Amino acid sequence: MTDQYDEFNVKTTLGNHNVSLSVLTGTFVFGLLFHMFTFAVPAGNSAFLNFMGSMKVEKRYEPGLHFKWPLVESVQLYPSRTSAENHTSQPRDNTQQVLSADWSVELFVHPEYSGALLKEIGNFEALKQKILDPLIQTSAQAETPTYSPEDLVKKRPELVANIQTRLQTAVDARLAEYKVPAGAVQIIQIACLDFNFSEPFNKSVEAKVEQEQKRLTAEIVKQIDIIQADADGQSKEIEGKAKATSTKLLGDANAYAIEKMGAASKLNSLLAPFIQLEKWNGEPSNTDLPEGGHTSVILAPVGKAAEATAATNDQPSN
Repeated sequence: MTDQYDEFNVKTTLGNHNVSLSVLTGTFVFGLLFHMFTFAVPAGNSAFLNFMGSMKVEKRYEPGLHFKWPLVESVQLYPSRTSAENHTSQPRDNTQQVLSADWSVELFVHPEYSGALLKEIGNFEALKQKILDPLIQTSAQAETPTYSPEDLVKKRPELVANIQTRLQTAVDARLAEYKVPAGAVQIIQIACLDFNFSEPFNKSVEAKVEQEQKRLTAEIVKQIDIIQADADGQSKEIEGKAKATSTKLLGDANAYAIEKMGAASKLNSLLAPFIQLEKWNGEPSNTDLPEGGHTSVILAPVGKAAEATAATNDQPSN
């Protein structure tokens, strides 16, 4: 009985292994066939089948899962929205000073025209090499010399917009040569990643900037000198007016003082007789007049009258 039980376990185990192996084999075969007979188109792409070396551009496959014959058909993807980068170098002037720039161009390839592009030009790499790269370079080289080195930085958005317009026109004209309608490839956006100037050009820019700084400094110093000279002139004019006013006021004051002193002298002369009367002691005084005259009586004594007269005469007069 034990032998029968062991034999049953062995058969069961082998049976389970066979089932698992069959499942794995079936899964592998199905996956292989699924992979061979189907293909997936990623979003943002169109797909075309190449049948034994002949591209079937009439049939375009949109994003999703599709069927194909294995071994005899291969898939060619064509991006709808992509980008291209380009490096340009160009002389700026007759001294062969070089400007280098890195450009990134964002593109939109209209899906309806991707078949015509694939047939007439080739895949996207062919489109890039034959059309995009040369036209990006020539458009940038045609536009950038119209800007000074300073404006290349200050007016970069304007420069990029002009290059984009020029590039779109050139791409449409170039595609027309391949009988592809205008607008099949649209330039969505251009970005200037970097500007690099050659060493001689950098030195010339630095020299120009230094010269401009010196000119501006000289102009500022000149303006300061003019303002200072104007201020000095106004200061001297004010000082002269102050001195003239001071001299006039001093002269007017002296004249007024002299005038007042003369008036005081005249007043003293008028008051002299009254001063004599105030100092008279009450005794009469006889004064001899010249020959032929007569004797008169003076109320104030002669000595005191002479002192009063002398005191009066000592006062300042005009």
